[in-house]
Amino acid sequence: VAQGTMPMPAIVQQMLAYPEYRTFVIGRELHVFQVTSRFIDYRPAGDNAMEYIGSNFPCADTVAALMRLLDRFDCDFCACDFKSHPETGKPVFLELNNGPMYAAFDACAEGQLCGAMLDWLLASK
Repeated sequence: VAQGTMPMPAIVQQMLAYPEYRTFVIGRELHVFQVTSRFIDYRPAGDNAMEYIGSNFPCADTVAALMRLLDRFDCDFCACDFKSHPETGKPVFLELNNGPMYAAFDACAEGQLCGAMLDWLLASK
């Protein structure tokens, strides 16, 4: 590595905070989970506190923008991740995944995600 250069690409962004929100969209219905941890990434730490909070996303403006984005992509099933801005607490969009892993979240919600997926699929038949 040449002097003054980095050996690999680096991503630099503002450190975001908890709570984190995993928001599943099934049709036009939201299923929101709030996640907290003492670590940056809760998954490998095993100490995550995941709570199903139903359709109660904490920011109505964000929900409206999310729905416009999904309309633009013609996406009717996905999971979106948000973390909180450390100063304002407002949710900050991280990513949209149209093939999300959901087993742990469905278990937390006692099967409500799979139930909603079935209802949506059967209704759109």
